[in-house]
Amino acid sequence: MPIERSPTTKSLLSEAAVHDNFRTAARSFVDLTETMLGPQGMYKLVIPEEGESIVTRDCSRVLRTIEVDHPVGRLLYGVGNTQSSHYDDGVVTSVLLTARLLTDCLETTIETGIHPQIVRNGLEQARAIAVQTLEDAAFPIEPDPTDSHMRALAQSQARTKLIDGAAFGPLITEVLTALARDARPTEAGGLLLDTDRAHVIARTGSSRAQTQRFDGILVQKELLNRDRTSIRDARVATVDQKFYIETTRGEAETQRRAAPSSPEQLNAFHRAEDAVHDRFVRPLREAGVDVLVTRKGIDERVSTALLREGILTVRRAKPENILESVAAATGASVVGDVQDISPTDIGYAGQVEELTFGPLSYTLIGECESTAATTVLTRGGTWTSAEEIERGLEAAIGATAAAVREPATVPGGGCSEMHIARSLRWAGAETAGREAIILETIADTFETVVRTLATNVGLDDLDAVTTVRARVPEEAAGVVDPSDGPARVDSVVDAGVIDSLAVKRAAVTAAFDATIHAITIDEIVAVK
Repeated sequence: MPIERSPTTKSLLSEAAVHDNFRTAARSFVDLTETMLGPQGMYKLVIPEEGESIVTRDCSRVLRTIEVDHPVGRLLYGVGNTQSSHYDDGVVTSVLLTARLLTDCLETTIETGIHPQIVRNGLEQARAIAVQTLEDAAFPIEPDPTDSHMRALAQSQARTKLIDGAAFGPLITEVLTALARDARPTEAGGLLLDTDRAHVIARTGSSRAQTQRFDGILVQKELLNRDRTSIRDARVATVDQKFYIETTRGEAETQRRAAPSSPEQLNAFHRAEDAVHDRFVRPLREAGVDVLVTRKGIDERVSTALLREGILTVRRAKPENILESVAAATGASVVGDVQDISPTDIGYAGQVEELTFGPLSYTLIGECESTAATTVLTRGGTWTSAEEIERGLEAAIGATAAAVREPATVPGGGCSEMHIARSLRWAGAETAGREAIILETIADTFETVVRTLATNVGLDDLDAVTTVRARVPEEAAGVVDPSDGPARVDSVVDAGVIDSLAVKRAAVTAAFDATIHAITIDEIVAVK
């Protein structure tokens, strides 16, 4: 909604007007995001002014695409973007909690007249209670991707982020197992997985069932060598340089060299070949290179000379950062000038081969011994479907890796939020003053997460909240929506509905921090 400004000061007319405006804006974002929560969250069709329409339930992408200009919208986008960049998970939870906290706290301020500073004090107290409650409810797990709890978390992430995502749970486990080969221990007792080494590529295909994983790096370019498309025990060079021989007489001179018609031209042609060999090929051959990968172009004469020497070549490799990924996986060093290459800059790959999928060809650089690397080629009946699988898999891999990094989980399905609501009510009952009203309000806010999850899977929200409230904390009860049965309120741990402690804590903390930041704003001033 637009912000109405005073014609003289260019600011909102009163503190009450600011709060009402912010409350209305926050309420609109609650309506936008609440249907996206949970494994059965709904998708949004976003139609931008330019470009193609987007079908997604990626909350960050929705907020980014609609280009919200309201201060509350920018605040919520910042919350979601930070959560996404750090954990690839909990974005809807963090944005929805922020919007609800802001809405409910502003309504309490407007209706009761409680000063914003008192509301802020209550929010800060509630934040500490919520974080402590999550840590008390957490249970440790093994930082092994193949552990049963970690597999359950991967399955839960897949179902939350992908349509029919249950089939992708084992794939996520395979990816993390591959990355764990050279993982480093963390202070939290887990393993630090380098998810940048997990590449996900989207391509159309007959079915998403064709999605498959490869050990190694899948480069989105074919080999120049048409008579030889694979090699074992390859020594790999990564060079970030254009392989061109500049001419001084233009295209006509190049053509004469290619088809000499006089002894002088023939000698010039041989000199040009020698220059190509000395400039580009000889350094590679002396360094023992079998495979050359570059993201730049290669002149036809240079490529001919490389082929003659039997060096398998990939030019204009994609995506943009693929050269660094190949270098890291093989143990090579990215060289800026082929003249500077030495045997110490060369990497190793047990297998390099060209693979073809439909009309497209790729080069697989696999069996790399230096650094763990894996690639997933996602397939979908349409480009939109394949792209959505790509984003969903990247997010699910990152979220599960966060749990490997800090191996602790909390009950999902709204159980953790009900734990927090219960702790806040206990604290409110023991608190004197108006902060008690704020704690009670925030407790109601957290209970709405259970209502929303129940509504999104087709359960009666009131029955679900009442049942979960009665069963927590004696048991880890919450909303369960299994892929092989009807939705119900049941033990979430037994059903494998669990969340990463790190992700949940970050989402809750971000929601409180953003609300505290916004609740004490009493005026908006336009500065030109």
